[in-house]
Amino acid sequence: DFTGGYAEYRYQNFQAAAECNLEVAQGQVQVRRAAVALRQGNETSGNFEISGRYHLTNQAGQVTFNISDLNQSVLGPALRSALGEMKLASASLSATGSATYDPKGDSAIQANVSLLNWVVNDPKQPLPAAPVSAQLQVDGSLRRQIAEVRQFAVAVMQGNKPAGNIGLSGRCNLTHYASQFSFELANLNELALRPVLGAALGQNKLVSVSLNGKGTGSYDPAADSSIKA
Repeated sequence: DFTGGYAEYRYQNFQAAAECNLEVAQGQVQVRRAAVALRQGNETSGNFEISGRYHLTNQAGQVTFNISDLNQSVLGPALRSALGEMKLASASLSATGSATYDPKGDSAIQANVSLLNWVVNDPKQPLPAAPVSAQLQVDGSLRRQIAEVRQFAVAVMQGNKPAGNIGLSGRCNLTHYASQFSFELANLNELALRPVLGAALGQNKLVSVSLNGKGTGSYDPAADSSIKA
């Protein structure tokens, strides 16, 4: 068991079991399987698994990953400084995806991320928070210093009720940071906005709202920038 931490990151009765199967041959590292299983006490805290390869000469690589049920015992200490007085009571993070990297060619990432039963308890709120869930899809690439996000889509739920959708796409020149983007909000309602606006509302309560919108924008640090919505 491991009990300890660094700065505000504290872990107690933590355990990790690791397994790795790799081969180095002909200037290439082949990771057939590398896996880590996490536990806190007798409770499972999540699993992480990767496979892929990396070329030692040209530094090009490919990787696939699978994160399964990374829960509050891992995420809570990592987010403690950001949450302040609040406490992460429940969470389950899972993700699958793949990525490629080539310093002289194309790089890309595709991922599906699932966050379930996210519950943060606030000592200033007498009522328990309702669980929030989100599904995220990412599809992006990098080529010749041009980063492109083809898809960044988030669907939010509270309990079994839809709370809205957010979509983004765009591209950015990493040399001078000129960018173009588009966005869309669909039926973003009080279930999604109430936790965000809680402090600003004070004693008031957001009962009902539905936010929809779409638009485009551009940014150039050396020229004109604009947004249309």
